[in-house]
Amino acid sequence: MMSELRCALMLAAIWETSPVLKADSPSSPQDAEPNSPQEMNPGLAEPGLSSRAVPNPNLPPVSPDFDLETFYWQTHPFENSVLLIPTLNPFFPDDPATFRPVVSYTPPLGLRPRIYRSGLLEFYPWAGIAQSFDSNVQLTSHGQISDFYATPRSGLEIQFGTPDSVYNEGYDTIFAAHLSYEGYADLFYEHPDLSAYNQQLDFSSRIGRDRFTLRPFAGFSDITGSNLQLVELQNRVERSITTGGVIGEYGFTPVTSWRQTYDVFDFEHHDPTYINYNTWSTRQELAWLLPDDTMKAILWAGAQTTKPDAGSGGNEFRAGLGWQGELDSRLHSELWLGWGTLQLDGYVPGRKDLSGLRYDGYTVFEYSQRLRFTLLYDRAYVFNEQTRNDNYVATITQLKTEIYLGSHWLVMPYLGCSLRDFETSRRCDVEPRLELEFSYVFGEEDCQIIDARDRSAGSRVFVKFGYDDTATLRGSGDPVEGIRTSTGFNWNF
Repeated sequence: MMSELRCALMLAAIWETSPVLKADSPSSPQDAEPNSPQEMNPGLAEPGLSSRAVPNPNLPPVSPDFDLETFYWQTHPFENSVLLIPTLNPFFPDDPATFRPVVSYTPPLGLRPRIYRSGLLEFYPWAGIAQSFDSNVQLTSHGQISDFYATPRSGLEIQFGTPDSVYNEGYDTIFAAHLSYEGYADLFYEHPDLSAYNQQLDFSSRIGRDRFTLRPFAGFSDITGSNLQLVELQNRVERSITTGGVIGEYGFTPVTSWRQTYDVFDFEHHDPTYINYNTWSTRQELAWLLPDDTMKAILWAGAQTTKPDAGSGGNEFRAGLGWQGELDSRLHSELWLGWGTLQLDGYVPGRKDLSGLRYDGYTVFEYSQRLRFTLLYDRAYVFNEQTRNDNYVATITQLKTEIYLGSHWLVMPYLGCSLRDFETSRRCDVEPRLELEFSYVFGEEDCQIIDARDRSAGSRVFVKFGYDDTATLRGSGDPVEGIRTSTGFNWNF
């Protein structure tokens, strides 16, 4: 009897145009710690406009002795929907896998996810300030400059229409948009010539809410720093990045979907000794819902062309397989694994062919309500911003741990490591990065959700420690070492 009921419910679910998606887990006893919303599906909990969120139709009536919600999350947590295919980072920032910044607070998405209000037009202002120390501001191997500096920050988020959030019962608007702006100044005490104002603007939107959805996006940043993401580790340089593109999502059948991404990336320096370039790219994905209804298999292919203002440009063609979904009720994983073939312009003596393995993705393990592990992995071909024709393949692996101690306290240890193999110099270097963060989060004592109705919820005081070291494994190059500490607060109004 139970197997017949299960089959009937699964057939009924397949005919739905989008999956059942509830905001809260089943209630727990009063003496137990409340669950984090969607803790078993951490990849879905993202703020603003996200392609991992889906609308939730009204639940069909069921027998009161059968928990449809529990059944559905066990069998269809990644039911076919074009909205569930994850958004790729469209070359923003330049190196697809970037290290976390020590000097600014980056809140976790898993243990304390944020909830956006459901009004037609909502505003979310915030402000903060940090006091930092850097032992090697310009990240040089010799003649290091150390200094204290203050970083006042402020920002504003604007949400129009229904946010893409797992906490919404459904889409009330066909069009939605999310705009965020952040500005901050680095004010050095002993070296005021190194001070700079930085800013970043991001826009994303959604047109549609069912089996055909368009997602235009754009971004701009103007940031001066010694840059822990790119290979060039010397001097504080002003870099401007502009991105734009559109994502199309289509649902063909209850088990197949198609996704197209087109974007452009423009990288500019105000220092003429650095190399500027722009990149156009596209990526196509065909996804199948596997029989267990918890995983998707993905066939993907893409191409990009890059034109630098110094040195050779060229094309890269990539294709491969991937997956997205739950390997276990507490283990969510996404991987795009493939091969990249380079076709570069001109003849460069001694050039090494860096065509080869490419991948990106992440895996999240929700060990408990208080402990979450996130592993990020990426391997990509990157154009060098200073030395012409000496591009490199960067292999970056990062492990972030989120530990909720209770009583408002969070601890986040972090370890990242980058391995870079260069094209013409044949140099190879490794860059490990360690970071440890403590933060005290304001809000209700027993609430792990950042509720937007509480203005102070999610505001926090933090202390961060970071260590960065770059060593040459092959070729010539002196080691570069740096230590950063930062303490401050962010406040939501």
